[in-house]
Amino acid sequence: MLISICVVTYLRPQSLIRLLESINQISLPQSISCEMIVVDNDVNGSAKASIEYISKNFQHTLVYEVEPERGIAYARNKALNLSNKDSSFVLFVDDDEIVSENWVQELIKCQKETGASIVYGPTIPIFPENTKFWLKKSNVYGSNMGAQSDFNKKGHPNTSNVMLAKHVLKHSAIIFDVKPRFWGGDDTLFFLQLMKAKYRFQRTNKAINYEFIPTSRCNIKWIIDRSFRNGNTQTIAYLRTFSLGYTIGRQLLKSIFRLLRSFLHLSKSILSKRYLMLFIEDLSTALGAITGLTGWVYQGYKVIHKSDID
Repeated sequence: MLISICVVTYLRPQSLIRLLESINQISLPQSISCEMIVVDNDVNGSAKASIEYISKNFQHTLVYEVEPERGIAYARNKALNLSNKDSSFVLFVDDDEIVSENWVQELIKCQKETGASIVYGPTIPIFPENTKFWLKKSNVYGSNMGAQSDFNKKGHPNTSNVMLAKHVLKHSAIIFDVKPRFWGGDDTLFFLQLMKAKYRFQRTNKAINYEFIPTSRCNIKWIIDRSFRNGNTQTIAYLRTFSLGYTIGRQLLKSIFRLLRSFLHLSKSILSKRYLMLFIEDLSTALGAITGLTGWVYQGYKVIHKSDID
């Protein structure tokens, strides 16, 4: 069986090396072969040197191409197009992550046991040294390790840690939406459309990835920005997938709940800065969701945060 692991990269040469080194260490049975697809969204091909470095000792097939059209959705679609027509599964990971040794095996095991078309796992944040404890408790930095659950009960996957059966791509004709160019919600919309098409999702907590959080993201300003974008992005994705009435009702109710919860957090903020941060997070997410109902799209991916090693 052949699998295709895809990553989109942009101006993170050292992070890409770190990721590929971890993929080089994954444990695979002899019955599974792997191709690694790297799409560089920098028109100047800044990741080429990293590919040349890692390819000397890389044990899997390595495919590298540049997508000159700026925008992560363009690069994700190119990765899908580059995947081998004979591959059984397509996996996505981000360039600021590393994967666990059993990552692929756990995703495939879950798929075989459940028959799900889309399987995903948690992405655990790794913070810089001396990061404030209360900042680490923010919900925007990574997945929690709650009980296994399906798509309808526990959020939705994104392209940081997910595996799709190739037949989904062949039969659904769903691709990553390239407009607006820098909104960053193309993966949210992609998976919502697959949910609407009745494909089955399943999460497994055993397929773990780790994301390195750069120092530039360890502050309240970034949490406000990301929370607002998350709320706005989700609303826009729902507007494009479901009816206007359903989306307005759903997003307004969730926003009201978040606003009420935010003031509960504020009342506890005297006890810990963590509650102040949760207040800001809930308030920002609710405001982002409400602005999305107007059709306005926040293009939060115009600024790329480099990792601390790049």
